[in-house]
Amino acid sequence: MTNTSVNKQRIFGLDIMRCVAIFAVLIGHTYWIVGLPVSLDKFYRFNFDGVSVFFTLSGFLIGNILFKKLSEENIGFQTLKSFWRARWWRTFPGYFFVLFLLIGKLAIAHRISFQQAFPYFFFLQNLHRAPTPIFGESWSLTVEEWFYLTTPILFFISAKFFDLKKVAPVVILIYFLAGWLFRLYTISTTNISTYNDYEAYIHEALPTRIDAVMFGVLGSYLSFYNFKLWTNYQFKLFVFGLIGFIAQHEILYWNGPHLNSYILYFEESVELFLCLCTIPYLSSLQKGKGYIAGAISFIAIISYSIYLLHASVFTNYIKFWLPQNLFIKFSAYLLFAIGGGYIHYTIVEKWGIRQRKKRRKISMHSND
Repeated sequence: MTNTSVNKQRIFGLDIMRCVAIFAVLIGHTYWIVGLPVSLDKFYRFNFDGVSVFFTLSGFLIGNILFKKLSEENIGFQTLKSFWRARWWRTFPGYFFVLFLLIGKLAIAHRISFQQAFPYFFFLQNLHRAPTPIFGESWSLTVEEWFYLTTPILFFISAKFFDLKKVAPVVILIYFLAGWLFRLYTISTTNISTYNDYEAYIHEALPTRIDAVMFGVLGSYLSFYNFKLWTNYQFKLFVFGLIGFIAQHEILYWNGPHLNSYILYFEESVELFLCLCTIPYLSSLQKGKGYIAGAISFIAIISYSIYLLHASVFTNYIKFWLPQNLFIKFSAYLLFAIGGGYIHYTIVEKWGIRQRKKRRKISMHSND
């Protein structure tokens, strides 16, 4: 369960973040997928946005790779191709495998049209608002994929013609401003009167969340170019981020599912910033020991597969076979998410990882 061949290269503190994030997603989706044997009021006390943790962590890890590649001499378009190839072989196989599962099932039942399915093949399903129920949770993947398609181009141009250390903050600021302006535009042109409207047009829409991953990239920039600043206050930042995250969650819990100006304009950015504050300390926790640490790393390793399978696949393929007993449905939901995630990771994700390694070897030989 510890997967020692993988764990040698993993950072345990970041695995903790992945594990917390995926369980937050599972808990957050449980109520509407299977129901919970508690009141809605009590449930929301334990519900927070695990996707914000994933966004920040993903930006930090991919940002580290990007800054390392772009700091090398003689960078060219091959640098970008190498980055994109590694990214897409890691994410595309799992995504498209699940997408075909869902489209096939819904098409046979005549519950979707070609027009509904088409945007999913180009990660455009939430271009204007939250995606249709075909694969609703995929909204976060579109944010990441479009971010990692566009951002490297701007950083590449910056590194090619300027000092990347000096100009990278400008690129980071551009994305923060873009996300903010998209949100302002959407709020001013769309009738957002309920929390569901906010979820659909702000929280899960591609343009309004295009800056989300950049918070993690900001962290990678600080760790790469300002390592002392990154490490000197790591525990204090961790405490600040953790307390702030919990405090904001408690305030929003007591506010209830009601919109206010803070939620519309500031909540997302503050939450992402607080997640970022925890990374300097957690990234310093290199290794974990014991069965609990092994279980955490195991869940972290298969977290992407769990995310892909846990909601729409469970709803379309498993849920209708289950009895109405909430305990049985909840247990089946968790078992399917973790067990199915492990199978999906072993068969589909690892196949993509092997293809990535093969392409990397071919590329290295062709450059010799």
